[in-house]
Formats: sequence, structure tokens, C-alpha cells
Amino acid sequence: MNLTARAAPYGPLQRDFTFQIHDGYQVLTGPNNSGKSAMLQLAFVAANQQGGNSADQVALLLPDRDHVQPTTETGGRQLLQYNQELMGQIGGAPLQYDIQQRGPARNQLTALLLGHTNLVGQVQAVNQYLNAVGLPSFVVQRGQQIQFSEAAIQAQGTGMRSLLTVLSALTDDNLALICIDEPELSLEPRLQKALRDLLIQKARDRTILVATHSHLFLNRQHPAANHRVTRSPAGVVTSEALATQEDLFNVAFDLLGSDTEDLFFPGNYWVVEGSFDQAICERALALLNIASTRVKVIAAGGITKVGSILSAVINSLTPLTLNDSPYARRVVALIDRPAASQANQEQELRRTLNDRLFVLDVDSMEAYIPEDTYRRANREKAAEINQVNAIAATNDYKALSEYKRQLSQALAELMTIDDLEAMGLVRDAAVRASTFY
Repeated sequence: MNLTARAAPYGPLQRDFTFQIHDGYQVLTGPNNSGKSAMLQLAFVAANQQGGNSADQVALLLPDRDHVQPTTETGGRQLLQYNQELMGQIGGAPLQYDIQQRGPARNQLTALLLGHTNLVGQVQAVNQYLNAVGLPSFVVQRGQQIQFSEAAIQAQGTGMRSLLTVLSALTDDNLALICIDEPELSLEPRLQKALRDLLIQKARDRTILVATHSHLFLNRQHPAANHRVTRSPAGVVTSEALATQEDLFNVAFDLLGSDTEDLFFPGNYWVVEGSFDQAICERALALLNIASTRVKVIAAGGITKVGSILSAVINSLTPLTLNDSPYARRVVALIDRPAASQANQEQELRRTLNDRLFVLDVDSMEAYIPEDTYRRANREKAAEINQVNAIAATNDYKALSEYKRQLSQALAELMTIDDLEAMGLVRDAAVRASTFY
């Protein structure tokens, strides 16, 4: 559901404030009182005003979603009626949190979402997600009572009740737009990450818009799907889509106040010999749909340490393989076939990494790449290898680095999954690096 939301005005949003809501997983983030919640509610209003079936294809999950009635009984009410009543409350201005409850009873939302499309199917799907993250299933017992392990839903913690409402929306296939204010509500970081991954998965065929203060809910794969919301001292609200990975880091560290100690380190490291190998291995990860945040490829020595490259690999691995490192039992290395004089260094790597060391059966990555890949790049494999060796013999490392950079980029751009199948060791190392749990 791609739509334009325009304020006239709307709470803190000034007149003619406009923002575009795109398909996929979209994130609003920013300081408190910057206007994120108002934007989220404005998106709900804009969807309801589209006409047609839009009002029956949208759900707004507010922070009070942890108020859940004890049964799945709806008394014949439908989500459409709930949305119409909510529109009557927030159509002209964002929600006012006060003593007197206005609009639809918020505790009905979970039951309305579960019964919106397929109650039995959604209950089963919700339980699958709960079990996948180690949480108990729920059953609908006599009187349509919601029970978790013999305990009523009212006896569950805020996080469980909030999560149940979110999962009830995500399992409703008829929703085209789901707006969630603070998806992190009362959830431990482990569950926040699991929910984020589920949100991204379920947003493949719909729009899911969240307003969050948690770095764990940022869309790390697509920086432009994250919107920095700010409010000037004069009260002007602006929303800016992030442009780069660097912008994403700045939001996490500066705007959200996160710390380098626990943020944006990759799930694992894949150590290779040089920058040529790095480009090819990064392409291998992309072909296997392995996220760049999951595996970071690092070149141990680059061009300048050709003469002692295995020593450079060992030195790069040392901080990652120490017992107090989280990567001690997961880091992977890929090296060229060692020369006879490097046997001891290979043995040291094997002792440290065991089956996480992958050794090519040729002298270089250039030689390991299939000839057909060279051909598609309008290059002749033997000639390119001879040229690399000729430049290396001159000890002009700057020229060698530039030549190998251009060659690796040309080959990596044209690599296909079929090429990767022919490069079995590269494929196997990529898979091993990404499956470390």
C-alpha cells in the first residue's frame, strides 16, 4: 500500500506536512516528542481515507495494545467497525491520552485481528512464532478463553500481551498496512530481534510502518527505509529518509544514544588473504542472500604483505580467536594453496580453526575463478593471471593493487550462482561463516 499522508495540520505536524509511505518494512525513529507517533497515526488516517476496502485492510497498534480482553469473542464486531470508531477519535488530531477512555475499547483489538481472516489458522500461526522464540503456545478454551499454560492472558506480562497483539496482526493476510507504535514494548533484546526479523519477512507483500526508539528495529539492509524524524525549536517537524549506511550508524549512535560495544558488529568474520579475494567472497555472500551484517569479509594483508601473507592471516585472526572473543569458535578463514615453505603456518591455522579453515587447491583466487566468468567479462584468464604475476614481479604494489581491484570488480559483477557452484570451497566457506549458531 503506497500512499501519501498529508497533515492539515495534525497534532505537532504543521499544515501541509507530507510524507510518503512505501511498501515493505519502514521505520520512523527520532527523539521523544519529535512527531513519530503523530506520523504513524496520520498514516492510519490516510489509509482509511483512500476509500474502497482500505479501511478494512489496515491496523494501528498503539502502545496500549497490551490491554487484551480474556477471550477471542467479538460479539459480532468486525475490525472495520473498530477502525471506523478509531478514525472518529483520531481523524482530526492524534490520540489524546487522558483519564477518560474514548474511541473503541483497545482491549478488543487482539480478538478482532485474530478473527478478521481465519481464527483457527491465525491461532496456529501465532503459536508457531511463539514457539520459535521459546515462548509457550496459547489455546482457546471453553468460553473462548485465551490460556497460556493454564494461566489466563491477563496473568501474562506486558511483553507477552503486547507481542500477542502484534502477532495477531502479522498473521492476518488481509492487512495491507500495519502501523506499530513502539514494537519493542516490554520485550527483551532477544525477542526484539526475533520480532524485527519477522516484521521484515512479513513486509514482503505489504507495508509495515513502525515508530521506535530501539536500534534493534532499524532496517539495516535498506537505509532509505529508515526515516529520521526531528522537531525544531520552532515546532517544525521534518522527516528525512536515510541515504547511506553511515547515516544509519549515526542515527543508532548519536540520535538513539547507542554504544559501539554492542552495536553493528557482524555476526561473524570471514578472513581472506587479499582485497581481490575479499571482493569475490563478498559477491559470494550476496549470491547466497547472506546479509552483509551477518558476515564481514576482511582482507588480512592486502597487496603489501604478499611475501608473508599467511602470517598476516594469523595476525588478523588472533584477536578473533582468543577465548574471550565471541568469535572464538565461529570465525572462518580462506587461503590460497600455501607454498612448501609455509607448511608450519598452515598447520598453525589448522590447529586454531580446525574445519573452519578452507584452503584453495590453486595458488590464487584469480586461478580459482572459472574461465567462463573471465570470458563473460571479455577477459582471457591465462593472460590476466600472467599480467598479475608480471606486475607483482616489479614490486610496484600500488599498480598491482589497482590492477587487481579493477579485475576483481569486473569479475565479481558478472559472477552468478552457477559460477559459485563451480567454486565449491568459496561457497562452502560462505555457508559455514553464516551458520555459526
